[in-house]
Amino acid sequence: MFKTFAFTLALLFAIAVAGPMDCRIASTAEAAKTPAPAPAAQPAPAPAPAAAAAPAAGAPAAPAQPAPNQPQTISAEDFFAWQLVSAEKGNRQSYMTIATLYEQGVGAPKDFTKALNWYEKAGQAGIPEGYLKAGDFYIVGMGAATDVSKAAECFAKAAEKGLAQAQYQLAVLCLSGRGVDQDTAKGIDLLKKAANGKNAFAANDLGIIYLNGTLDQKKDVKAAVGWFEKGADTGYLMSIMNLANIKRDGLDGKADPDTALKWYLIAQKGGMKAQELDQSIQTVTQKIGPDKAKAADAAAQKWLDDKKAEAEKAQQAQQQPAQQQGAQQQAAQQKEKEKPRK
Repeated sequence: MFKTFAFTLALLFAIAVAGPMDCRIASTAEAAKTPAPAPAAQPAPAPAPAAAAAPAAGAPAAPAQPAPNQPQTISAEDFFAWQLVSAEKGNRQSYMTIATLYEQGVGAPKDFTKALNWYEKAGQAGIPEGYLKAGDFYIVGMGAATDVSKAAECFAKAAEKGLAQAQYQLAVLCLSGRGVDQDTAKGIDLLKKAANGKNAFAANDLGIIYLNGTLDQKKDVKAAVGWFEKGADTGYLMSIMNLANIKRDGLDGKADPDTALKWYLIAQKGGMKAQELDQSIQTVTQKIGPDKAKAADAAAQKWLDDKKAEAEKAQQAQQQPAQQQGAQQQAAQQKEKEKPRK
């Protein structure tokens, strides 16, 4: 029977340093078949034009307020120019925006060197996502020569601010000894911090480590299941598959085909497409019978519905303060416009 206990590719390098795994790791080709969601630690989206500082003399004017129920439009070039003025005036949120625009070539030609410069300025201004992006640039050589040591420094600064993705990136470097001295204990500690910060890759990697007892950690299947569950809570399909395999094969003490089928169906409904998955669903369904299979399907759908509701609630909670801030800024701008001019 097939088993898939998948590491992210970055940690596979670290594991190779420590020694072989006890059970089969999913290949790159297998992982590529699975649309896994990205960790929730990416830089915040570019702020709306209303959130930027007022343009200086000679800069493109901010767009006039639209009529009620009419969308506000602005060209990419004008938005870039407006945000550049705002960044140069010290608006730290505009640092991230202008860096992203340079990186993506929106409103101006792509310029990775300038993007890196603004990401570093954002980090220096207290925005950890700026250091995270700068670290990404240094590690692949975008905007500057490849420098893993500088990347590690950037990740460390963002990790100190509690950014889970930076904690994960730094953990990988500590475990592999790239750019920093190899330090397994520190790497494991950073993985735990990242996983507790809802980084799916870190949680899944910890599950593998404890399931197999690698990287100087004692084998602990119960702990492995707990980390896989954290990964599953983020919607990471490989963690969901790993839970299904453990329940199917009874690796945590006793086989539980009903729960295994629930997890397999969650993976399938979540978008995973693999011949092995289809075979596992068929095998377990035949084993438990149609009635239990129907109950497992209902349980899988409920799990997905509950996670969707949680995500929507969290999104609404995040949007409300931003909407209130935007309304306040628009009101302030309108008040400024209505002042008599000398």
